Amino acid sequence: MKRLLVLLLPLCLSFGALDAQVKVYAGLGFNQSFTQIDSLDFIFDNYNSRNGLENGLKPVSSPRGVAVQTGLVFGRFVLDLGYTGRSQVRKSEETVLGNGTTQVREIRFRANTFDIGAAGKLNQSEDWLLSLGASIDFGAVRVFSRYGNSADYRQIPLRSPVMNEVTVGSTIFMHASFPVSPDLPLHIFIRPYFQYDLYANEYNPVNRSINFQTYLNDPPFLVSRSSNFGIKVGVMFYGG
Repeated sequence: MKRLLVLLLPLCLSFGALDAQVKVYAGLGFNQSFTQIDSLDFIFDNYNSRNGLENGLKPVSSPRGVAVQTGLVFGRFVLDLGYTGRSQVRKSEETVLGNGTTQVREIRFRANTFDIGAAGKLNQSEDWLLSLGASIDFGAVRVFSRYGNSADYRQIPLRSPVMNEVTVGSTIFMHASFPVSPDLPLHIFIRPYFQYDLYANEYNPVNRSINFQTYLNDPPFLVSRSSNFGIKVGVMFYGG
């Protein structure tokens, strides 16, 4: 993400210097998304059916993360580039029969993407921005897992994901930004969106990892899309 900003911001500023009609924006904010991943829900339901499970794994339903947006406005045309963070942690607790110790299973879901898009400017004013656009999004769906005693499971490193698949999506978004002050090029931006995954991902590696005693009884292919809708809010520089 830092490399993206380092590469894109000088490019945007150089284009802005070439033409007074060009506006530049670059912002940082927060992303909240909402989704339903049927295959992951199925895997978690199977895991939660284990004996002695006190607090089961809840569905991955509201991944969130950082949002980075940068782009150029050429009259009515907007070139938009960004990074969207989507991650969520789920935990379960169970009492081991015999010794009575509490064990914790932690699942970390990540579906971060880099987004390349274009939009059309809807408003006439040069002081604020309202646009409607679409993007193609490239990233990876990753699921990490660790299991251990409740007192020290956090010391177990999360190095290799149990699932790591490429994802490609398409997003429709509405972007609005408004100046904080008429004397400053600092804006607040709001961006509702819907992202559709262009193909489904295979979650069976997660099932084999956490339901290793029962996964052979389940379907051999557990595929789902992680399509989601959400909203980004943050602050950004807008000027030229």
